[in-house]
Amino acid sequence: MKWVVLVGFMGAGKSTIGKELAKSLKIPFVDSDQLIEEQQGKSISELFETIGEDAFRKLEAQLIRSLNVDDPMVIAVGGGLPVYHNNMEFLNGNGLTIYLNHEPEVLVERLAADRFHRPLVSNLSKVDLLKFVQQSIQERNAFYKKAKIILSTDQQHIPFILQSIRNLLG
Repeated sequence: MKWVVLVGFMGAGKSTIGKELAKSLKIPFVDSDQLIEEQQGKSISELFETIGEDAFRKLEAQLIRSLNVDDPMVIAVGGGLPVYHNNMEFLNGNGLTIYLNHEPEVLVERLAADRFHRPLVSNLSKVDLLKFVQQSIQERNAFYKKAKIILSTDQQHIPFILQSIRNLLG
């Protein structure tokens, strides 16, 4: 298994953990959102605005399938990617999927400061943000929980999470 794929809700730390994990494993890191922004020449927010969520979800599916499954890499995918186009099944078939699981309240604290860069939550108050996160996780959890490994990472610091993943990888 050559891919290590981090899934979870926005703000779960997929990119932060992914970069550090890839560095420690000495393999490339791919952030699906960042790659889409580079390929399209627009931010995720701009893409949501100009092409809509459905077209964006298709771009995500195409991108993830364009990666070479034989190349070892750590991949951080957008929070919604596992939900659409049988992406979770594709990821499970080509790598070790790890769900970085957080309580909604933890995610809201992380997202509140950065919500203006996130198109789905940019206009929400903190109260509405909590409702949105709770509802979205409820809708997405069935997909996230298809991951081969579920890590509860609420009270854990990055070095501990990284060590946990490295231990799982052997």
